[in-house]
Amino acid sequence: MPLVNLTEAANLAGLSRSYFHTNYIKTGIVSVDRTDIKNPKVDTSEILRVFGKINQNSSSEQAKEQVETSSENIGVFVENERLKARLEGMQELLLVKEEQIRREQQLANKAEERANAAEQQYRALLEDKLKKPKGFLDRLLAVFQPV
Repeated sequence: MPLVNLTEAANLAGLSRSYFHTNYIKTGIVSVDRTDIKNPKVDTSEILRVFGKINQNSSSEQAKEQVETSSENIGVFVENERLKARLEGMQELLLVKEEQIRREQQLANKAEERANAAEQQYRALLEDKLKKPKGFLDRLLAVFQPV
């Protein structure tokens, strides 16, 4: 399999170069071909052996994907905040409307009580007028009526 430099090997493993070097090269987990002292190489079969797969994305593609993902996350976050604000506004409006309904019910109950009281007074007045004699003759005849 082809040999790649440490930076390319780290990219193929999906890691940063410094993390790859510190945790895999220095510890001996990944073996390195040091035939060229100034430019050590890693066989891609070593990356397959240790990581099980080779990450095909180059670092520029990874950066582009990270930017796209973060842009999507920002968009989702902004939309989420907008929806939260809208929900809070609707909850406040709901509370105001519930308070208005409660007040209207109280007013309707009071109006019904006043209407019932007025009806009772009207009935009492009618009954009282019907019982009372109207004129002199009625009063005179009322005296002679049997009780």
